[in-house]
Amino acid sequence: MKRLHILIFLGVVMFSSCQSRLENYRPMLVGGYQWGIETISDANPMQTTKQSIRVSGDTIVNNKTYKKIIVSTANEETNWQIYGLLYEDVAQQKIYYLTQEREELLYDFGMKTGDKTHLYLSNLIHQRNLDYYLELKEIHNQQDLQKQLYREFVYDVYMKNNDEKYEKAGTHTTMERYGSKTGIISNNSVVLDGGTSSSLVAAYNENGVLSWSKEQ
Repeated sequence: MKRLHILIFLGVVMFSSCQSRLENYRPMLVGGYQWGIETISDANPMQTTKQSIRVSGDTIVNNKTYKKIIVSTANEETNWQIYGLLYEDVAQQKIYYLTQEREELLYDFGMKTGDKTHLYLSNLIHQRNLDYYLELKEIHNQQDLQKQLYREFVYDVYMKNNDEKYEKAGTHTTMERYGSKTGIISNNSVVLDGGTSSSLVAAYNENGVLSWSKEQ
């Protein structure tokens, strides 16, 4: 009977821990949420464009409901177009991106330090189709401009070299509720020659109030 009580107690503790972690999770794909993204050409650093990205309604693909992400014309909030389709699994704290070929893991906020994963990094996949993986190095508790807590995940990015060995090529930072410091879908954490680099410069909550800024 004592062993049974211990097992029940451990089960309650594990369930409570899981519930607490889930209750503290701040979903990212909230209707009306908006980001400001800046893109710089590596070939011409003076060539900079700024765009706004928003969550805008739902669409169903293969019986799964995805959020439509729309993007504005460069440097103007006009002529909004579909930027991509994202799906958020709140229970698992994961966000997926639906490409033309398949569904890719874009964010994983349920990871622990030391875990390894293969998050979707657009420039490594599209420009060079390089073999890489990410290892979660640190998790930081941060506070946004509205005094709301969020978690910042810092990864080391490892790429396979010519000797077929993995070596560190850079870092990648994601933020619960706000996405990646290098964009939302176009995550260019490792800048390659001849490409472009993007940067998250601002994030606004569902009421249009600035909640995160690169300069904070």
